[in-house]
Amino acid sequence: MPVLNARARAALAALVATALALVLALVAAPAAHAHTALSSTDPADGATLKAAPPAITLTFNEPVLKDGAGLVATSSTGERVTLSPVTVKGAKVSAPWPADAAGGTYKVAWRAVAEDGHPQTGVFSFSYPQTAPSASPTASAAATTVTPSASPASSTSGSDGGGSSLPLVVGGLV
Repeated sequence: MPVLNARARAALAALVATALALVLALVAAPAAHAHTALSSTDPADGATLKAAPPAITLTFNEPVLKDGAGLVATSSTGERVTLSPVTVKGAKVSAPWPADAAGGTYKVAWRAVAEDGHPQTGVFSFSYPQTAPSASPTASAAATTVTPSASPASSTSGSDGGGSSLPLVVGGLV
């Protein structure tokens, strides 16, 4: 069997060391080149809420660029809901939910750009019920009952004592 001289052994050792370094670099590379990933949403994807959320919040696994984040909500009827201002604080992106958005199912499309410059996109959905309509001011005024007082109303302009201003007040409400 041939015996390797010192020069051949050194070359073989260098080749083995290089191969080992290459394998280690390939194993460690995915962690170094990982992209931003969505960790959670609030409301959670698919959630059915009891009322409208106060805000939409997305949490990522690493900070995102302030100018690289965007949120767009769309109702089940296709109506776009404006979500602004969008705020970025480290790994959190949020926007207030509009108080006038009707109940229903919504899809929220998002976009975030990590500090490494790679954009990530996704969609999640949630729903909440319609709220009962509030009474209109006109209906409330019409339902108000005026009860005459036991004592006559005083007036600075004087009164002839023969009439009441109650029909005029009630007539003004109707």
